Amino acid sequence: MQSTPSPLPPVSGVHSLYFCPLRPRPLALGAATLKTIVLCLALQYLCPMGVQALSPKPQVHSSKANPSLLSSKANPSLLKMTKQVLPDWSPTGQPKRQGNAASRNSPDFSETGQPGSHGGGAARNLQSCPLVDIPLTVLAPVTANYGGHTTQATPSLWVYVPFALNANNPVTFSLLDNNYNPLYDSFQVIDHGPGILKFSLPDEVVLEPEQVYRWFFMVHCDDPLGIRTPLMVEGWVRRVADPLPESENDNLLLPEQRIERSNQYANRLVWYDALNLLGEGLLEQPDNPQLIPCLDELLGYPSVQLQELSSVPLRDCCVLQEHQDALN
Repeated sequence: MQSTPSPLPPVSGVHSLYFCPLRPRPLALGAATLKTIVLCLALQYLCPMGVQALSPKPQVHSSKANPSLLSSKANPSLLKMTKQVLPDWSPTGQPKRQGNAASRNSPDFSETGQPGSHGGGAARNLQSCPLVDIPLTVLAPVTANYGGHTTQATPSLWVYVPFALNANNPVTFSLLDNNYNPLYDSFQVIDHGPGILKFSLPDEVVLEPEQVYRWFFMVHCDDPLGIRTPLMVEGWVRRVADPLPESENDNLLLPEQRIERSNQYANRLVWYDALNLLGEGLLEQPDNPQLIPCLDELLGYPSVQLQELSSVPLRDCCVLQEHQDALN
């Protein structure tokens, strides 16, 4: 008989800001890829409204949420606009008191935002891609410029893809260091339906501690060879020391233990670990009445602003392949 995992030990020294209630509820980057990234960034800066009108649901991907793809340090007018868009940060690092109790007590992920980050975590529609209400979106806090911390050397990344991926719609994934030096590149065909997709980095991709990495996810709509301008989103990730006692095996955690540990990571602003604990639990138990509302709460935090994705199904997609392997 399989043994029941022991309860998580308490973690001292940090006040629990918020805890989701358990309530029931029905390595070489090709020159062509680098040029594509630069071209996409330039096009989004020169034409802020994109080729088509923005989606009618602006809170996830409005032009204000993505002020520019240039550093505010080099653009004084952009800096002024960015200050108007991002929420105020209190000197104590506590969330600004506004709204209901959940809003007042939820973690403020904007504190982890990277200065000068482009924040292109929600893509605008291209004529070659299907017209959708919610765009291609990185699952990371909007106020942190679509990125966050992880304790994992090889983390999983989550992206909302609003249409099917197939041989006609291949994808490119690129990982760069904080100075945009290329580290890893993947071009591959994925046969998968729409939803929130979990992408796993291969074991040979190891993030160094306390380093910031930028990553790009691109969909080549109606472009099997990937030669035209793709639909692109950008995120960032930083590996940090694990603030919690090591778990024997996260895969053996009960739902309530996953929720407790996820909240502990969220209250320490370790976004990717908080998301992975809930997301991987729901991949195993898609209808779990404890995990579903907690993921909804996490996505709906005022500093996250991804509440529109709370009802979207999660799917375990694939391991990202290195470019030359994918082309064989």
